[in-house]
Amino acid sequence: MKKTIRKAFKFQLKATPAVSQQLANFAGGSRFVWNKGLALNLDRLEQKAPLLWYQELNFWATLWK
Repeated sequence: MKKTIRKAFKFQLKATPAVSQQLANFAGGSRFVWNKGLALNLDRLEQKAPLLWYQELNFWATLWK
């Protein structure tokens, strides 16, 4: 019988304050788009409409920019 070895690695970025700010902005923007898409699909579920898939959500994400 074959045994699987599982390993975990933990990393920490040591960034300058300017880079840290850029990373925070990027994460905040990504979270905003995720929450918008989630809200859109949850509303569609309540209305018993089909969910939006990647291509449709990608279209909306470009409009939200």
